Amino acid sequence: MIFYAKWKKHKTIPENSYQISFNGNGNTAGLVPDSQYIIKGSRGVLPGNNTLENKQFKDNNASTGTIQTNDYIFIGWSKNKDAKAGDADVFSQGASITPTSDEVYYAIWDLKVKDVTLTYDGNGNTGGTPISSVTKQRYTEITINPSNQGSNLTKSVVESGNVVQYVFAGWNTQADGKGTDYYSGAIFCYFSLPCIFSFKIKSII
Repeated sequence: MIFYAKWKKHKTIPENSYQISFNGNGNTAGLVPDSQYIIKGSRGVLPGNNTLENKQFKDNNASTGTIQTNDYIFIGWSKNKDAKAGDADVFSQGASITPTSDEVYYAIWDLKVKDVTLTYDGNGNTGGTPISSVTKQRYTEITINPSNQGSNLTKSVVESGNVVQYVFAGWNTQADGKGTDYYSGAIFCYFSLPCIFSFKIKSII
């Protein structure tokens, strides 16, 4: 009597393709997405985190018998396993990639419960004092500049021999005013990164 191994087709790997594989990078449960095979010169799309979870041991409460964990949320993928949320080499689910070799992408995690600081920047103001920084827990909603303190800021500069005065025009997420505008009374939700709001101005001569 002889027993023969029985086989069934698992996958077909295209010729002239690169293998894109995924690493849970410290996950404590769940499965990584299946590897992708992308034809050379073609584009692929990064998947979601599938069923991956990351809950690291924090403390054991002897009085209740419960185990406390630091829970992490999935941020995206990076070829740098030590990358952090907000780094330029972290790509979110659905990002397009064009590989030039076989590559490994690592899951990037960030603490779910985390304090985030919002800073108001005078952005070159010559008078007044910017609002104090505010630190809240991630995903907390706040009202931007509720007392309209930004209106106390002033800016005057000399341009081509003339004194140009500016008036307060709200806040922006970029110093050049090309980011997202926020005005007094607007609702802002803290996410994963430290935030800086720059004083936005318009000129009056």
